[in-house]
Amino acid sequence: MGRAQHRVAIDLGTCHTVAVVRRGAEPPRAVLFDGTPLLPSGVYAGPDGSIMVGRDAERMAGLEPSRFEPYPKRRVDEHTVLLGSSEIRVVDLLAAVLERVVVEARQAGVEPVGGTVLSCPADWGAPRRGVLLAAAAAAGLGRVDLVEEPVAAATYCEAVQQQRIPVGRSLAVFDFGGGTLDVTVVRRDPTGLRVMAVGGLDDLGGVDIDAALVGH
Repeated sequence: MGRAQHRVAIDLGTCHTVAVVRRGAEPPRAVLFDGTPLLPSGVYAGPDGSIMVGRDAERMAGLEPSRFEPYPKRRVDEHTVLLGSSEIRVVDLLAAVLERVVVEARQAGVEPVGGTVLSCPADWGAPRRGVLLAAAAAAGLGRVDLVEEPVAAATYCEAVQQQRIPVGRSLAVFDFGGGTLDVTVVRRDPTGLRVMAVGGLDDLGGVDIDAALVGH
């Protein structure tokens, strides 16, 4: 979860978004969305300007598929997306997903504003990270700390699985996600974990395997 002031950690993924919360000295626990820790990241833009997310968005997609964007994270390089007859900012699509996390975190008794860490791919540059931070601000999260996804994974190995990485040693993180394939080398320095090298493919993930199978 990071430093002591962090109360919520969010991973906004291509296909699903997950979050964990921590109250005081209690161990972190997963945020539930409709009874499951996985929130579909898809969004649906209603004709009235509203934006639905998760399973509500998936249900509405059956009525008007043109208003549904299943993978808004993949549109991060675009300023706007045309859904139905409406142009919606990508920042607003991502913010809608984060707003759902805010609602559920508060339902769990945790206030996320001012105490949230948000993960991002290690190879995202300043423009993409800026979009994510803007979405967090639009969602009302205030200031958030960005943590690179492989660093978050390595932190999990140390903090939860009790597999300490000695100073000077490195860890390879293989992340085959819904939208991308990322392979990263993370090194333990005296001051913390640091990304040494990153590679992968932006257009190879689980959704691409699904599309290839359907095409076949």
